[in-house]
Formats: sequence, C-alpha cells, structure tokens
Amino acid sequence: MKTLLLYTHVIALAAAIGAMIMTEYLISRRFRNFSDDLFEVIKLAHHTINWALLALWGSGIGFLILGYQQDPDYVMNQKVWAKMLIVTIVTINGYYIAKRVLPCIRGLSEQRPFVKSLNEATLFRFSVAVSLAGWLIAVFFGIAKFLSYQNNFFELLAAYVGLVTFFFVASFTLKDSPLTMEKNLARND
Repeated sequence: MKTLLLYTHVIALAAAIGAMIMTEYLISRRFRNFSDDLFEVIKLAHHTINWALLALWGSGIGFLILGYQQDPDYVMNQKVWAKMLIVTIVTINGYYIAKRVLPCIRGLSEQRPFVKSLNEATLFRFSVAVSLAGWLIAVFFGIAKFLSYQNNFFELLAAYVGLVTFFFVASFTLKDSPLTMEKNLARND
C-alpha cells in the first residue's frame, strides 16, 4: 500500500509542479503575444494542477493513516502538520487563482491589461509567491526526513513564510512581466 501511495504522490507532484512552472513561464514570457490558444493551455494546466492536488490530498491522507497505524506517535511529527497547513494554504490559494487570476489571464488574450491597479498587482504577486513557495517547501518537507521530530511547527512554518517573502520581494525585480507595469497602474488606483 505504501508503494502505491508513494507512486501516486510522486506522479501527482510531478504533474502539478510541471504544469505550474509551464504556466508561470507562459504568463511571464508570452504575455505580450497572448492568444486564446495559449489561454486554453494555461486553463488545461490549471485543471491538471487541481486534479494533481486532489490526488496529493488523497495520498497524503493515506500516508497519515498508514503512518498512524504503524506508529501512533507519527501524528506527533510537527513536520506533518506544518506540511498539512501549507498544503491547505496552497489549496485555498488555488481557489483564489481560479476565481481572480485566471479571468485576468483570459483578458491578456483579449489585449486587456493583466491587472487594473497596484493593489491587484500586489495581490497577484503575493498569490504567486504563496503558490510557488508552498509547492517547493512541501516537496522539501516530503524528502527532508532529517526534519522529522527535530523542529517544532513554528520553526517549519517560519521557513515557509521566509520563502513566501523571498519570492514576493523577488517578483518586484522582474523586468518584463505583466505585473511590472506599475508606472501604468499608478494612474488607475
């Protein structure tokens, strides 16, 4: 059973991260020549991420149950709960992306601006940082067995917050992105 769970988890993770990276690339590099076809690719990638996230939740809960059956102290591992919280945040953020960001991406194919205000650009930057940091730290927590039972919940969560902060700040250094058009947005706030 553990092998099946691991296989499901790894395949779903590869699909989700591959789709996420492809989406980020397409949006950041092709936004000036965006088409309906490109939007359809991004929509398909988003659906892939959603299905993969569902598989990750299922296999992750399976790991939790299996771990508890093998050793009831497994649920005392703070890394497990930090990862669960981070995956919950990534899941909620995915809903936000579906409701707020995807419609704006659709607008790119209609030659509309990606964002209409500095506040919207900031929220989108934060959403991308939450997503990217969440996926990367969840993968790291999954393979970093040395963290098990070694760090408390808040130390592990601080690593995630630090990574979110890093990606958020780094997003302001992008030179040619749909989110770096602040000079055009300042007049619209």
